[in-house]
Amino acid sequence: MKDCLMIKPQDNVGIALRELQTGETISVGERTIVIKEPILKGHKFALKDIVENEDVIKYGFPIGHATEMIQTGEWVHTKNVKTNLGGVEEYSYKPKFTENRYQKEPLTFKGFKRKNGKT
Repeated sequence: MKDCLMIKPQDNVGIALRELQTGETISVGERTIVIKEPILKGHKFALKDIVENEDVIKYGFPIGHATEMIQTGEWVHTKNVKTNLGGVEEYSYKPKFTENRYQKEPLTFKGFKRKNGKT
């Protein structure tokens, strides 16, 4: 079983596929990484040193930036990463209802109403 997953070659974080222990050595592609702290299954860890304000790359795209230095093998989480999104965007839900072009006949109920009004 693989220890971790690197989704895209340009990613600087990996995803633990099992719980990783402090001091454990794992291989990620051509790299060998020593885990610096416990990493829970499904959590991110640094594949290389990520300096403060550097983008954290997952899926080949920035998912945030480091708020402090993150060393190779350290847990990458909300305490050391902040989103790149800024400000508040206005949004309002305005659905447009249209006819169902797949419905050829009006809907009917093949049954009867009871005396109490239930079907």
